[in-house]
Amino acid sequence: MRALDATRLVDDIADAIIAVDTDGVVIHWNRGAEEIFGYPRAEAIGQPLVDLVVPEGLRDEERDRIRTALERGTATFESVRRRKDGELVHADVTMRAVAGAGGGVSHVVISKKDVSLLKYKREAAVVAARFGGLLEAAPDAMVLVNPEGRIVLVNGGAERMLGYRVDELLGRPVEVLVPERFRPGHPAHRAGYAADPRTRPMGAGLDLAVRCKDGREFPAEISLGQVHTGDGGSCTSAAIRDVTQRRRVEARFRGLLEAAPDAIVITEQDGRIAIVNAQAERLFGYERSELVGQPIEILVPRAHRDGHVAQRDGYFADPRARPMGSALDLQAVRKDGSQFPVEISLSPLETEEGILVSAAIRDVTSRRETENALKLAYGEL
Repeated sequence: MRALDATRLVDDIADAIIAVDTDGVVIHWNRGAEEIFGYPRAEAIGQPLVDLVVPEGLRDEERDRIRTALERGTATFESVRRRKDGELVHADVTMRAVAGAGGGVSHVVISKKDVSLLKYKREAAVVAARFGGLLEAAPDAMVLVNPEGRIVLVNGGAERMLGYRVDELLGRPVEVLVPERFRPGHPAHRAGYAADPRTRPMGAGLDLAVRCKDGREFPAEISLGQVHTGDGGSCTSAAIRDVTQRRRVEARFRGLLEAAPDAIVITEQDGRIAIVNAQAERLFGYERSELVGQPIEILVPRAHRDGHVAQRDGYFADPRARPMGSALDLQAVRKDGSQFPVEISLSPLETEEGILVSAAIRDVTSRRETENALKLAYGEL
């Protein structure tokens, strides 16, 4: 490889100054390039520049740019580059061919200026002009993320909740707010949402957590939505709610459920099981994971399931605490298909998500056997 006269390059400026030979192989890599792209000089020298810092979909275009610089002497454009850690950088790029001692082109000097922050500031200004007032009025912390996964706007609630200033978050990947143990998988979640961008809760059924500037984490509920910026682009809005206090209440509530003497099954309005206690697992023979999310009719004998749906809807029309089965012959069914007599007490539970129904279920097999024995004895007398 031909040596390059170091005096012809400025090594200590902030911009990336890179030189490649006529085959596009790196022969010089200054400190600015190390800072911007994350590769130490020793790793970059001798590598094809296109493979090193250009996203795969732009590599053919980059090779054309280098050929243009070789043929015409110069090329200037704005494009996207990739850091060693995979993050994308927006750069102003200038290429200039340098003649060798024999008169032909010796190498190409490439200057790359990181303009990511300027781009994100422009993007933030556009979004803030349209949605800034709405974001500030929102009761939750709001974070807007562009299609590249970069934060372009946050509201005051996010600053207070997360401990960052706006300028500390602008342009940073949204993964900065994700606990480190979850970061590797988060880009895939983002891509999954981008493929089906509609308003919905994030991670339903999962324990989500958010990481603050000081490293503290808190449990969160996150709702995602799609925001059209008016310039043909779009952003993902994330409404973040700290549910630390609610989780504490839920923990105490679950402690009370586990201490209850009866089997407790709590259902949502659509009849799906939301919570069960250990007594319910033992009584019905199911693991908790086998019950949660299933329709409550899984515990009802098959012959009575159709009628039970109507009874369930009737209860939600008049949700009040009341016993069931004191004068009725109610039956439940275990996982193994065996049936047994039960008494059930119903109670409505008001939550932020709507009304739930708590069913306390008691196996009365022994009592019914005793009652039948007494009836038989009375009959004989």
